[in-house]
Amino acid sequence: MKAWRLCGEPERANAILDSIIDKHEAGDDDSLCPSDESFSICIQAWTQSNQSDAAERAEKILWKKEEYANTIDKIVVKPSDYFPIIPLYKRDQDTGSKRATKLFEHVLEKYDNSIHKPDSHTLNALLDVYAKSRKGGHQAEHVIKHMNNLHKENNTNILPDIISYRCVIDAWIQMWSKDSPERVEALVNEMIDKYKNEGREDLCPDTNVFNLILKACCHAPAMYASNDDKGNNHPIAIANRTFSTLKRKNEYGATASHATFSFMFHIFRQHMDFMKDKRYKPGKS
Repeated sequence: MKAWRLCGEPERANAILDSIIDKHEAGDDDSLCPSDESFSICIQAWTQSNQSDAAERAEKILWKKEEYANTIDKIVVKPSDYFPIIPLYKRDQDTGSKRATKLFEHVLEKYDNSIHKPDSHTLNALLDVYAKSRKGGHQAEHVIKHMNNLHKENNTNILPDIISYRCVIDAWIQMWSKDSPERVEALVNEMIDKYKNEGREDLCPDTNVFNLILKACCHAPAMYASNDDKGNNHPIAIANRTFSTLKRKNEYGATASHATFSFMFHIFRQHMDFMKDKRYKPGKS
């Protein structure tokens, strides 16, 4: 089975496991029984595969492993068994996020109160699925807020970390929505609040995090032609606030980088109406 996994042949590894299970359940050989490792090898084989049905095949083996874990002490299903499967649903733009969420919720329900507790890696795998779906900003933000509340109430072991926030921010950026700059800035401000008031040193924003606000402003649809006056939440207003933080000394140690200036030029080109804005005079460099 290991050999077929290394050769990139998950079907052949799966066939061996199926044969062992069939013979064991038929009682043909009492000494033949699938082990914890045999299930894990097959799951790994499918998670390393590029086949379109890899997620379904890996998940099917996982449910079988859970079934055997109920009767065989040496077979133990842990949250880490789910972690490699959840990212596979990034390939399914239509239903992937729903299926990944269902698997994540199963992990929470089954293992959050056991000795084998899920951690932020499992959460981040789900959030990354939302980020890759190009329409998961709202869902990702809802999940991270829910997990923060559960952790605050001591109802979960999972604490969203810097990667969690980066995934949610990326989910908003990938939506190319007019609300993305506002939501990304709010998420960075939430990180700052936790850094200052909760002592979350890991959430201290750096240059790259502030640049993500500018990136969200770049990806937002052009606002100069919109009748919706967003005022202080206009991409240019948000970008100017962020740029002001980066160009002066700040407590985060963040500084303006080459990417910062590149984003700012793009933001003005994207969102400023050069025909009507009084700050721009045609023919003047």
